[in-house]
Amino acid sequence: MEKLKTYTVSRVNASKLHLEIMNSNTIEGFIGIQVNEETELNIYGIAILDELDLDDLVSNHEPQDSLTAEINLYNKRQEDGKKAIIQMISELRLNSQALNLPRSVNKEIEKRYWDVAIAINNGWWITAKERAEIVVVADVVTQQLYDSILAKINGYIALNY
Repeated sequence: MEKLKTYTVSRVNASKLHLEIMNSNTIEGFIGIQVNEETELNIYGIAILDELDLDDLVSNHEPQDSLTAEINLYNKRQEDGKKAIIQMISELRLNSQALNLPRSVNKEIEKRYWDVAIAINNGWWITAKERAEIVVVADVVTQQLYDSILAKINGYIALNY
């Protein structure tokens, strides 16, 4: 067992870091990590294959101040929201084309889900859920559409909150 590198850290989730290194291609023959006195982190194995990736893995486990962590979280939720809206609008458009529905149907759906879409786009997934739950199932908003949109929001919340 050869010590390959030592890092000075303030705090680190050793078990999570161990799994991430084990699942990466940064160390050949990875044996493990050891944390001494909560400030020294030693990496053991045969050879370092990608030192920059290894440094990134370790630095990603360094604690952030709470404001920076919250900002990063909101940035991720907002990026995910923008992608989700594009996905949902694309699905709606393809469905309308396949069923040969008039533009007025999509306009009505967009109108009823406008506040939901704004919330998702801003990364406010809990707010989006609250707003989606009060959309009335009637006319162009079918139970299937209502359930589908709410399931996507609930799925995101379950995975990311």
